[in-house]
Amino acid sequence: MANSADNNLFRFTHLRAAKSRFRRPQAGEPPIASAPTIHAPAPTSARQKPPVISGLPAFDPMRETRDLVSAQREFEKLDPVRDLNLSVSRGLFTLQDSAIKRLSPRTKSTLEKLGVPLAGTHIGELVAAIDGALTPPQPADTPGQPPAPSPRPAELNAVGVADLLVVKQQIKRYEAGEIAHIENILDGESKLRTHRQLDRTEEVISTLKEQEHEKETELQTTERFELNRETTRTQQADQKVGFGLSLSGKYGPTVEFESKLDVSNQTSEENGLKNSVTYAKDVVERSKERIVERVREERRLTILREIEEVNEHRLTNDSGEHSAGIYQFVDKIYESQVFNYGLRQMFDFMIPEPASYMWHLEQMPQPDPELPIAPIRLEVEASDANHIHEGNYLRLGARYGTKGLKAPPPIFLVRSASVTQGMGNDSEEDQPRSRNQIEIQIPKGYRPVWALTTVMGVTDEDPHFSFSVGNEHDYWRPTAQGERIDVQEGSLRFYRPNANRVTIFPSDGGLYADDDKLYIHIFAHETANYSVHTKLTFQRKAEALRDWAMSTYDTIADAYSNVLLRYQQEVETLKQKKEAEKGLAFEFGNPPSVNERIIRTELKKHCLAFIRNEHAGLLNTAHTSGGSLYPPLFDIEDAKADGAMVRFFEHAFEWDQIQYVFYPYFWARPGGWADRFRARNMDPELEEFLKAGYARVVVPVRVGFEAAVSYFMQKGLVWNDEGEPPIDHPLYKPIVDEIKERTGGDLGEVPVGDPWETHLPTTAVLVRKGHSLPEWERVSPNEWKWKPKV
Repeated sequence: MANSADNNLFRFTHLRAAKSRFRRPQAGEPPIASAPTIHAPAPTSARQKPPVISGLPAFDPMRETRDLVSAQREFEKLDPVRDLNLSVSRGLFTLQDSAIKRLSPRTKSTLEKLGVPLAGTHIGELVAAIDGALTPPQPADTPGQPPAPSPRPAELNAVGVADLLVVKQQIKRYEAGEIAHIENILDGESKLRTHRQLDRTEEVISTLKEQEHEKETELQTTERFELNRETTRTQQADQKVGFGLSLSGKYGPTVEFESKLDVSNQTSEENGLKNSVTYAKDVVERSKERIVERVREERRLTILREIEEVNEHRLTNDSGEHSAGIYQFVDKIYESQVFNYGLRQMFDFMIPEPASYMWHLEQMPQPDPELPIAPIRLEVEASDANHIHEGNYLRLGARYGTKGLKAPPPIFLVRSASVTQGMGNDSEEDQPRSRNQIEIQIPKGYRPVWALTTVMGVTDEDPHFSFSVGNEHDYWRPTAQGERIDVQEGSLRFYRPNANRVTIFPSDGGLYADDDKLYIHIFAHETANYSVHTKLTFQRKAEALRDWAMSTYDTIADAYSNVLLRYQQEVETLKQKKEAEKGLAFEFGNPPSVNERIIRTELKKHCLAFIRNEHAGLLNTAHTSGGSLYPPLFDIEDAKADGAMVRFFEHAFEWDQIQYVFYPYFWARPGGWADRFRARNMDPELEEFLKAGYARVVVPVRVGFEAAVSYFMQKGLVWNDEGEPPIDHPLYKPIVDEIKERTGGDLGEVPVGDPWETHLPTTAVLVRKGHSLPEWERVSPNEWKWKPKV
């Protein structure tokens, strides 16, 4: 696994002591000087490199992000009345000394790293500095706990001087071994084996969510102006007809008649004109809200895996008699011989669990170069919404290609509004008092913390103002010097406060929890021309951040589910393709010669840990991270020092001649017994290495290096503290000799005794010809040697 740039920096700053004690000091350099790291190539060889300060903790982006978020949470809990300066002379809304003292050392250190002083800085600037630093860093690699270097090598002595006897082996032949299986077929019998396997997994997840909300606002105003003209004409006729008849008579000389008729007729006419004016105004306001939102979320995962294997292993016996097939294991025969290389100084090591690194690799996920890269599990960094914060939501969103991520609600929001009275030349005569109102929408999830109010206007009297900001009250009368200025126009004077009127709201904010708006009422006296401007600061409530975190986590989780689903589908597709292509292919594993080199390399690594008294990995030469312009570059001084170390240990010991034996699994830690016991491999030597609980390794010292090795054991310095040897030095080893040793060249060894054969079992199976069972016979009555009987 490649190390990240952060990893290299981590190892460089913490493990520099392991390198410096093996380096020879240069002219004018202190005896134990750490070589500085390099971060970019310089145009000249004499470049200045920043020194490494030993003992400082390594830079951890994840830890830095947690510190920033912790500082932000601490600022959210500040009480404006208790913790902030509310006077202009001391710095408005800066931290009080008592508040700075109550801040945690972690927060103080974080602001110090940002270069922002706590004293005298506006609270908004402090929060903005933290928000600016919360950029999404790359996830840091976790290399595990590195081994700490020892101050000097532990006392280690050679076991003595003896003849170096090396056992060499060469495969000689293969032989049929014990019986693995016997297949009997009776006369006329036919056997057919058919195997069919079907694996099917189907998962369907469907989620449907609908929400309907309609919003409609209508304001209708109707004005009517009517002029009605009405003309009235009235005609009145009054006619009276009356008949009055009086009749009287006398007959005879006394008859007398009298009649009377009365008629009357009266007509009158009246004309009138009527005008009427009517003004009407109708205002109709209707508000209807309906928002139609339809969200359909459907996840469908269908994995269909069908494996059908049809093996028609047909056995038919038509010979007329019973028959049998004998399957035998195949053994391989090695010839071994002891060779004497002469007197050598020997080191004898007991190594616990020699295959520990191979077991470590076995437990790690094995990437397939043909398979897509698996997405990092979301629960690794954020198992739920409580782990979502300002420092990681962008990184997680980018990792899974999340769309529609919303920024977290800021700690502070500012809203402003204003109102004016008069046109500038209005008179307050007969109207000395006025009332105005300002409405400011309270953002959801916020509470008001303070308000800054500014008043200005003109008057020829002595104005007074009374403010009602929410449930808080304030009164102002311009009396201080500079708050009223003559305008050279009669008795008019311009007035304004020397500073904003500050209103602090209760820290609990309970009075405004259910309000949608905050109302500011202004009552003015003796002025008819003024304007009032209010700037309200709101602070985020905990539930606002919680709601954002839950919504953000759901969005990221949905994107992660989609990425995971696509990955699973691609993996299943490739698996099916590989299964189809694989057919009857058989995995043979590495050749035994390759496995032997692996075993020797692992044993060599453990032996060097004993010799150097520190584990491998502490001699990593510092490299730059590389980029689009420059590739990774190593530190030249580091390479020289580490190269001298590597050459010394490679030449001082004859690693190609080490001898080893493995001891059983029960000498290992009990927690790994089951894995070691069940370990299987086609190569018996590698299988024994994997199962080993301990290994004994004998390492010879190269002839001529005895004194140099002893000097290192005592002083901890290589090459007798004289630097790498020149070509004419006795300790100089030509590269031709090194290649000769590695390729098995003749080194003057002398065979000792007679060779012998070694039988090793294999998993291969051979069908025996004929019907007779195998037999073995003893080669000689005087020795325990056997061979198959023909």
